[in-house]
Amino acid sequence: MDADRFKSGSVNLTNTTTHESIIIKSRPSQLMQVLLNLLNNSFDAVAALPETWVDLKVETIGDNLRMIVTDSGKGILPSIAEKIMDPFFTTKEVGKGTGLGLSISRGIVLSHGGSLIYDSTHPNTRFIIEIPLTQSPWTPRELPS
Repeated sequence: MDADRFKSGSVNLTNTTTHESIIIKSRPSQLMQVLLNLLNNSFDAVAALPETWVDLKVETIGDNLRMIVTDSGKGILPSIAEKIMDPFFTTKEVGKGTGLGLSISRGIVLSHGGSLIYDSTHPNTRFIIEIPLTQSPWTPRELPS
């Protein structure tokens, strides 16, 4: 996925990051996979809406890095929101998704000692990733069930 998908799909992608650069010890390709999954999900969710935008914000909060992906959607129904991180759960039509993106993304973020949450309190659809700025040496972690 790249910015061209947003341009050709008429979805406005903005970046309201307040820092020029933030350096953390992490597995960057995995964190990019998480961000790409969230951006792709946002694109798919808003592409047919009258108002089409997605915003990425990266900031530091205390000793954590926070990445926020917000889109012009009006949120997720509570009955669906409780299942979105479950493996193989999808709201996409057949052939458009496997239902693994958020589950895998959650596992990646947890392995970095962080959290991935859906923010149901925001008026738009918003996901928040938080990971510690300082990582201990990587060791596989058992994921909570």
